[in-house]
Amino acid sequence: MAILTYLLQYHQKDKNSWSEWMECTFILNENSPVQSSVDASVFRVQDGHLVFWLCIQEGRLFKISPNSRNEINCALDLSTQEKINIRHLHQAEMFNRAEFANMQAEADEYRRPPFIRLEEIQSLLERPSDPTYHEQLTAWDLEQLARHWNTQLLEKYRKFVEVALTKLLLLHPQYHQQISALKIFLKNHYELIQGTLLDYVAQPQHVANQALIHIAEKLANTCQIAAIDLLMPGIAQENLIDSFEFHDRTIAIRALKDIPLAELIQTH
Repeated sequence: MAILTYLLQYHQKDKNSWSEWMECTFILNENSPVQSSVDASVFRVQDGHLVFWLCIQEGRLFKISPNSRNEINCALDLSTQEKINIRHLHQAEMFNRAEFANMQAEADEYRRPPFIRLEEIQSLLERPSDPTYHEQLTAWDLEQLARHWNTQLLEKYRKFVEVALTKLLLLHPQYHQQISALKIFLKNHYELIQGTLLDYVAQPQHVANQALIHIAEKLANTCQIAAIDLLMPGIAQENLIDSFEFHDRTIAIRALKDIPLAELIQTH
């Protein structure tokens, strides 16, 4: 007898969705149906990244995972350690093609390289990151910075951005997760610094702002949006259009996507 315990989700067929992550135990008895602590037929298992699926069919527990080429072509019967070709499971109607297609799509997503790596953020911010360091940038800090030039607060701002981006990448390791999280981060960050001496307009050369400008431009290339809308959402584009002397507003807005952010910021 073998007891297997995993952190997993199970598929809720009535809702056509996955459950919350939970711990589940399987009891494997040779020549006996699999017993599970959850009544479900398909499970998705995760350990930081997606690693495999578990399917219970006719009392047998199958482990399905991508190979080194990210192809899903066989299932492992955990009771007998027998490998079975996926086609045979299709033919036996133990495992339908729609479920297989979803698994392959998820495998492709989880194996995809991240949108931006932690090492890239660290190099942009010039100093090694310390994920244990966390000092919140407060409203008092911003007020002090507005009153007088303070190099200590500028360094605190660099560390604040570094720690925030480090945490974001550790919490969101996958490509599409990072894109969504970075968009939200840039929006919230601009709300924090807008109108202060930390604003991109006031500190375009500060290392933290340069890093965020780089991220916004990288996102813009991927999402096909103007980088200025990601970095400084809600900024008055009319001022920018007037600065570049465009006569047609529609053409102007389209053209803003092609103008480097550093150049746009200097005109505002």
